[in-house]
Amino acid sequence: MAQQAKVAVVTGGNRGMGLATARALATQGMRVVLTARDGSAGEAAAAGLREAGLDVQAFTLDVTDRQGAERLAWWLWEDSRKGAKARTQAPAPDQPPLR
Repeated sequence: MAQQAKVAVVTGGNRGMGLATARALATQGMRVVLTARDGSAGEAAAAGLREAGLDVQAFTLDVTDRQGAERLAWWLWEDSRKGAKARTQAPAPDQPPLR
């Protein structure tokens, strides 16, 4: 069985310390899920890191929103089941909560 990369979730990863942390973890070989309240800003930050050859994905998340956190947890679980070869896209922020 192939070993999967470790995954780091970085909240507020679209700027400042969050972006620096996402870059540092991805540089060490981790898969990084960068979260941001502003989906466009998060995707722009992730795209910049991907251009540098790093394994980074964006996920729109307000950490004060329980349903958003549940969507992230579900997405991470689904992604881990499928493995790095068959990644899923992060759900849209307007998707209904998972039960």
